[in-house]
Amino acid sequence: MALSLFNHTFCPKRLKDFTFSKTTSSILQSQIEHTQYYIKETKKYNINNMIIFGTDGCGKRARAHAFLNELFDIPDICKQIDVKRYTLRYKNNKYEYSVIVSPYHIEFNLADHGVNDYYIIKDYIKKISGTNNVYTNSPHIILIPHFNKTTLKAQLFFRRTMEKEIKNIRFIFTSSNLNIEKALLSRCVLIKVSTPSLKKIKSILKKIISDQLPDIKKIVSKSQIDKMLEGVIFQTRQQTPSIYNLKQSIHNLQLSINHTDKSFNLYIDPNMKLIYNLNKIIKNTKILTKSVYENINSILYELYTNNYD
Repeated sequence: MALSLFNHTFCPKRLKDFTFSKTTSSILQSQIEHTQYYIKETKKYNINNMIIFGTDGCGKRARAHAFLNELFDIPDICKQIDVKRYTLRYKNNKYEYSVIVSPYHIEFNLADHGVNDYYIIKDYIKKISGTNNVYTNSPHIILIPHFNKTTLKAQLFFRRTMEKEIKNIRFIFTSSNLNIEKALLSRCVLIKVSTPSLKKIKSILKKIISDQLPDIKKIVSKSQIDKMLEGVIFQTRQQTPSIYNLKQSIHNLQLSINHTDKSFNLYIDPNMKLIYNLNKIIKNTKILTKSVYENINSILYELYTNNYD
């Protein structure tokens, strides 16, 4: 287990196992029940297009995976994935992109491709348009994370695809916000994942520590464990002081555990240290107005949390 990523090992595989934002799980469960009822009555899948949105690192993609696990009644969809690579040639340019596929879904991060996202999604949709998933005899389910970071041109293409391929393709988007093309928003079920509180994140991390270091309470006091966990979580603080990143907290915790001697040493992220020092310098620069300082601060945190959505 020491070599596994905690963010996958300790990620709930069923909707009922999520310990926060239970309303989100209930809504996704109702979507599954609706689909199962439709299958029973018509022998066909009727899956809604969805946008799962919430703050960075709150578990949007984890909920989407749990939804698919339950929809297709499988233990863990992430254990059945493969990576396929494609090359697109367009106007003397060559674009290479990768797609994560399982027998049940398709997933890729368009945000990695910047302004070329439209050409890439168009090329891939061409390959599967007019067909169903032959393994499940259902529409292709495509999961797109970081959807708010895609270009307007790509979002308009998704909207047209929803209308044109209504029998063959369904989309699950995850997004940090709803700054998305309005007509596309109106064609999706919007599902919000609430941000976990500091207390809830600490509770989740304590369970991981109990699993990984069962004897730690014999060496370190409860108050010391709490203090160290707060140090792990505090590094993930986003622009609003009360918002913390659960995914990044779990990642930092893994880096803080020494599996050789079964000890816990607080990991200080060097990027966070750099941002903290830059922030301090910028704040002490008197020539900057408050709004300029807040904009720079926002950009720094955006760069840092980009990998932990």
